[in-house]
Amino acid sequence: MGPVEQGFRAHLRAPSTLRTIGRGAPFVLRAVGHSGIVIELGAKRTATSVSWTCLESIPGFLRANPGWVVSGGLHSTTAVPGTLDAHLKRYVPRDIADWIVVLLRDAAIVDVDPGPPLRLRMKR
Repeated sequence: MGPVEQGFRAHLRAPSTLRTIGRGAPFVLRAVGHSGIVIELGAKRTATSVSWTCLESIPGFLRANPGWVVSGGLHSTTAVPGTLDAHLKRYVPRDIADWIVVLLRDAAIVDVDPGPPLRLRMKR
């Protein structure tokens, strides 16, 4: 079990309703399971699975980009290079960055600057 999974299991409970930073849009952490998490997004509560492989890759990405990294969530299949959104779209071809930032913050893995733009960095 990696540090992200440990943080999620220690600090988050499923199911739970959370809110995005800035817009305050509700979303649901539906499950924290063996292979990853399931979040439900938008008015239709579209279920999206995110693997532990994806989530555990985030600390390495942030360490490779020291300082504040822009979340950069775009409702597009393309992304701005260097953003968390671009990194996550290598694993999940959807806009999930802003929702993942909330979970990482609540799991005590990252610090967040609400911006705009929304930015994150590894906890010091």
